[in-house]
Amino acid sequence: METIAIYWEPIIKTYGLFRSRGLVLLSKLIPPEALADVGRRLADGGFERQPEIALISAAAASDGSLRLSVVVHPDVTGSLSAFDTLWKQIAAIDEASRTVDLLYFQGPHFGDRFGIAHAVQSDLACIGLIPLLLVCSASSVYIVLPSGTLDRAAAALSRSFQHPSDDVTP
Repeated sequence: METIAIYWEPIIKTYGLFRSRGLVLLSKLIPPEALADVGRRLADGGFERQPEIALISAAAASDGSLRLSVVVHPDVTGSLSAFDTLWKQIAAIDEASRTVDLLYFQGPHFGDRFGIAHAVQSDLACIGLIPLLLVCSASSVYIVLPSGTLDRAAAALSRSFQHPSDDVTP
């Protein structure tokens, strides 16, 4: 006989809610032959000027290419130009580039708990907001939002999530 235990809270506790405004989301389709080069540059910092990266997410596309989403701080010298150079060198296909806001938080054992991402999407759907990108990793949740929607999204998340009283803006 196997026993399965599930940890569940009516209101999910977090360690804090972090907000970043005015970032840039770069979404590119990376051809299969360029994957190794892109991975090496991202891992080794192989840029002339090191960009300040807030978030990287990747997903396989049906044709074998990689859909890469990078959120960067545009006010850091060289962040955008570093990626512009990389995209040209590897013939990346431009999917989107836009100004965004980033909301992220951590919580206890999120990676072991069912329903965290669903709670985020449900809370945001209640106000008609669809995240541009939702990344869940171990104990962290990152929500990339259209610019100007950060405060509404943070308020909506209070339906399912409890954050310490002092929100943090890095």
